[in-house]
Amino acid sequence: LGAGLEAGAQMMTLGMNSMLSNRDQWEKLKADRSLLPRAIEECVRHRSVIKRNFRVANEDAEIGGVQIPKGALIAIMNGAANFDAEAYEDPAKFDITRKVDNLAFGRGKHFCLGAPLSKLEMEVTLEVFMDFAPDARIPEQDITYRNDLRLDGMEALKIDLGPVPSDAPEPVGPAPRPSQLPKG
Repeated sequence: LGAGLEAGAQMMTLGMNSMLSNRDQWEKLKADRSLLPRAIEECVRHRSVIKRNFRVANEDAEIGGVQIPKGALIAIMNGAANFDAEAYEDPAKFDITRKVDNLAFGRGKHFCLGAPLSKLEMEVTLEVFMDFAPDARIPEQDITYRNDLRLDGMEALKIDLGPVPSDAPEPVGPAPRPSQLPKG
C-alpha cells in the first residue's frame, strides 16, 4: 500500500510535469484523446518513478561482458533501460505517439502489481486536467528532486491551473464549481 501510494503520487507529479513542459504533446493529447493510453505509457517511460530494483543472482551469469557471481546483489536500472537508444528512437524526446513498450513497471514475474492502478490514476489525472484545466502551465520555479535511492520524485510541483472553461463538465461530488460559489 505504501509503495503504491508514493509511487502513484510521484507518477502523477512527474507525468504532469512532462506533459505540461512539452506543450506540443499536451496540445496533441487535448486534440486527440485516443492518444491517452500512449501518453500514460510515455509519461512512465520518460520519467520512470522506480529508479532501480534490487535482485540477487541465483546463478553465475555474464551480462555485457561482466561476470556476476551467484548471490551477488544486482541493481536493475529501469529508468536507464527506458532510454536505450537501441530500443527507442530519440529516447530523450517526450513523444506521446511512441510505441507502447517500456520497463517502467518491470516485466514477467517481477511486473509491478500496482501498475494498473498507477496507470488508472494517471489517466484520471490527465482527463481531469484536460476537462477542468486545459490551459494549465508550469510556472517558473526551482524544482527539487527527492534524494532517494529507489524512487524518483519531486519535493513539490506548482501548477498554474488557469481558468476553468465555461463548458467544463459538471464535477462529480459535493464540491461546487467556482461559478457557483457566493460572490464577495
